[in-house]
Amino acid sequence: MWQRLVVGVLAAVLAFNGLHMLLAPVHWYPSIASVPHTGPFNAHFIRDIGCAYVAAAIGLGIGAWRARWLVPAALPALAFLGLHALVHAWESLVVHSAAAAHADATDFVGVYGPPVLILITLFTAQTTREA
Repeated sequence: MWQRLVVGVLAAVLAFNGLHMLLAPVHWYPSIASVPHTGPFNAHFIRDIGCAYVAAAIGLGIGAWRARWLVPAALPALAFLGLHALVHAWESLVVHSAAAAHADATDFVGVYGPPVLILITLFTAQTTREA
């Protein structure tokens, strides 16, 4: 089932990002061009968000592991990632933040891509049998 592969890869990417945020916030902060334009460096805040990314990765990893659990395991990840994308969209369209002016393809793919992939995966997943 291709959905499990997509979710598993996404879980690994999110886990890497979250662990990077948790273990090396000073390195992570300037590694994405638009992030420094969102406000001053705050290691505690970056680590908090890193926890959300790791939690999302765990849920997606569970869904990749057990096909029957894909939908319920992916929903909390979708909630965080979808709300995160909505905040970015709102700031880009309404607030016109400096971060939006410095956003690039990495931001677009990294912020909007994960919730879109999860939605596609959930709408096409077959959860009636264990694969």
